[in-house]
Amino acid sequence: MRLSEQQFQTMTRRVSPKSAKRKTVSAGEATLALQLQAVKIEYEREFKFCPDRKWRADFRISDTKILGEVEGGIWSGGRHTRGSGFEKDCEKYNWAAANGWIVLRYSTRQVMAGEAAKGIVNAMGERE
Repeated sequence: MRLSEQQFQTMTRRVSPKSAKRKTVSAGEATLALQLQAVKIEYEREFKFCPDRKWRADFRISDTKILGEVEGGIWSGGRHTRGSGFEKDCEKYNWAAANGWIVLRYSTRQVMAGEAAKGIVNAMGERE
């Protein structure tokens, strides 16, 4: 699935701080959103899954306990691959798993190749 320039600009535009902590949406997140829409899977963005922490998941698949994460910066020494960021992610994902959430993690390349959307569809089928 490829994004047109207009779709990319729309999906990566800056959002108000009231609607999301992050200022921009990554290309991977924008693409996964379009892919999920294409296969008619409803989702929530920036879903807060822990009542006591500020942890958010990139996607929560509606009416399920499936969370989707697009891990950015994995080849450029981003937050997810540095020691402290990696450990914080471990804490977050382990808490989610211990509380009944299925956490599906994907790289941007995997999203672009359609692997993330396919994995989410498969996980939904397994949970039904």
